[in-house]
Amino acid sequence: MNDLERKQVNNKILIIGVDGMDPRATEHYLSMGKMPNVKKLLERGAANEHLEMIGGHPTGTPPMWTTLATGCYANVHGITDFTLQSDKGPEYTCYGFDSRRCRAEQLWNVFAEEGMKTLVFHWPGSSWPPTSDSPNLHVIDGTEPIGVGFGTSMVGHEFFAVADKSIADLTFKRPGEAQGVAPCAISDVDLGENDAKEAMGGQDAKHIILENREGTEGYIQYTNIPNSLSPLKEAANWANAPEGALEFTILMSGGLLRRPALLLKNENGVYDRVAVYTSKKAEEPIVILPRGEMVGNIMDIDYRGSEKIEVVKSMRVVEIAEESECMCLIHMIFMMIVFFIRKVYMMIL
Repeated sequence: MNDLERKQVNNKILIIGVDGMDPRATEHYLSMGKMPNVKKLLERGAANEHLEMIGGHPTGTPPMWTTLATGCYANVHGITDFTLQSDKGPEYTCYGFDSRRCRAEQLWNVFAEEGMKTLVFHWPGSSWPPTSDSPNLHVIDGTEPIGVGFGTSMVGHEFFAVADKSIADLTFKRPGEAQGVAPCAISDVDLGENDAKEAMGGQDAKHIILENREGTEGYIQYTNIPNSLSPLKEAANWANAPEGALEFTILMSGGLLRRPALLLKNENGVYDRVAVYTSKKAEEPIVILPRGEMVGNIMDIDYRGSEKIEVVKSMRVVEIAEESECMCLIHMIFMMIVFFIRKVYMMIL
């Protein structure tokens, strides 16, 4: 290698991070020849013997990635968890990935301000939004570790939708009342002014803690999230409902969006799939969901505040009960939908 080639190599640094990558497991699989690309990176880069690392606390994603980015521990940089104590008060929390909460300087800012072209791609710890205005710095995402754009593209939060023959009225219950047979309703809490929606986390969250005696146990024992409750009955006034279909309604987007659905029979007369529609007048459904099969890339709409936007959802029918006790539970999270069906259980993601 000549001097020019050596200089070009030495002036370029590539840092690859993998969240939760256990060094012992990595070394084990390397010895089995199952990670050839990682082996090449180690041979061309640098690592401790046996891939041992210097630990830090707390060992969560936001604090540790921020420690890697700054060279400081959490007691210095201030990022201690996925959510942090907000300046608004002890009952408020804010987003822990927000770079503006970091009290130490990120290495990429130093590189960029020293004249080095720097790209930060999906670093889940104090990278977004950029905190340097250097023209050498380019930052792509970093809102959280799951996937590019995942943190900022979330439309809503997870919830269950239940359809049952015993349910009389279509209702959407929010978290504090979701599990109560006689739910607790709080109407006199001052939540403060609405902050402008920002790229990281939006508004700070205010937490209301209820005890079991205050109505937090009941209808759905295994979830502490909102749920939509719908009657399940014979299909009526549909443009194209198959014989024997049962209808119910899914309340999405906090109850603002309705999606009528049909529980359908197969050729043997057994309920085994769910069809979701935009309206009863629609000739074709948005999607047909076979029991036990995840269906993704379902185009639909939802609401972010008052804005109607296009979203992608995924749905899965988990279980369908006997005809005599049909019930449908839908679990919805972010932009995706999954259906649990136990008596008809639907989980929406």
